[in-house]
Amino acid sequence: MDYRRVEGKYQRYAFVMQLTLIGFLLLYFVSQAVLIVRHAETPPVETSMKKWFGAGKWMICEWDTLYGIGVGLPHDQSTPSFEHKQWETLTETVPVSKIPEEVNAIDGNPHNCSIIDLTAWKMPVPPLSFSLCNDAAKLVFIYVESGGIWERVRRQERSMFTQVKLTKRSHGDNSGFSTSFRDYFSASLSQEWTDPGFDFEYWCPNWIRFNTGGGGGRSALLVEIDEPLVMVTANLGVIPQLLSLFSSLGGYLTILSVLFTAVWVRKNPQSDVNITYEERTLFGCEAAPTAPTLVADQPRQSPSPPRSPPHDIPDRCPGVLPVAPPVALRNHSVPPGAVGRQSMPMPSPPWAQLKASE
Repeated sequence: MDYRRVEGKYQRYAFVMQLTLIGFLLLYFVSQAVLIVRHAETPPVETSMKKWFGAGKWMICEWDTLYGIGVGLPHDQSTPSFEHKQWETLTETVPVSKIPEEVNAIDGNPHNCSIIDLTAWKMPVPPLSFSLCNDAAKLVFIYVESGGIWERVRRQERSMFTQVKLTKRSHGDNSGFSTSFRDYFSASLSQEWTDPGFDFEYWCPNWIRFNTGGGGGRSALLVEIDEPLVMVTANLGVIPQLLSLFSSLGGYLTILSVLFTAVWVRKNPQSDVNITYEERTLFGCEAAPTAPTLVADQPRQSPSPPRSPPHDIPDRCPGVLPVAPPVALRNHSVPPGAVGRQSMPMPSPPWAQLKASE
């Protein structure tokens, strides 16, 4: 897009058009940059998806005595029957820790709690399910860490079996230089019932005991994960928005260039010079540079055949002979075989011809 390449009598109009298009583009850029800076406190949100990794951090709390907790993690989810699923043992990547009663206080009440950390669990691809069991004297409260805060999932009584569906999302900030994200979990109740004869050892084969006794107040929480992907949202900072704006300017500039060339077209698109210049060939088959061959102007009925170049030119592609076209000089006679720059006689001025005729 260059108004200087337009024909002289239309050049001023092309200049006005080019100036108008660039002005609109600059106006758009400035207005968008002002909006980005003005709304820095409420930035736009970028959304993406990622694979589900880790099942969060869980906490089981009891007001009186917590005798122990059990965990059942799925190892093979290929069989449709839940009764035939296998369970992997508790490892160091899934630590279980005891929190002293005097340290922890949730909802304004002291709790005797244990944490089950599943954030680094290399879980199979969902859908899957895992179990969290407990052996407590009285009521049990189950929490999950969501966005750095312990959110209550369920309240369980003795011999109770609860089934919930777990969803997860990640949210954070993208400042352009660094990113930070937090995981947010939400559990919805599917079903719940009480059965004193329930086989809790089957659902949670791995137990850790904190106190002696117990065994009569067990309950279990079955957590189901259906979706294999997690939604990730990020607040975009000023720098990522400006970089995105700069990248979009290239596309808009291309559109304006197409509009400009659609109005101001080539004046001689079918000229020999333009056709020769625009001619294309296979990569590697370009014509080698040669000196122009000058031949005398001959009658149109019997044009002189083009001379061969003064030096050998290698044939770079089969069937291609890169010979330069002859250059015809009108009104002057050039000796045959003359190549390159020649000294041409200057024509006599009109007054000299009149004087000679006298």
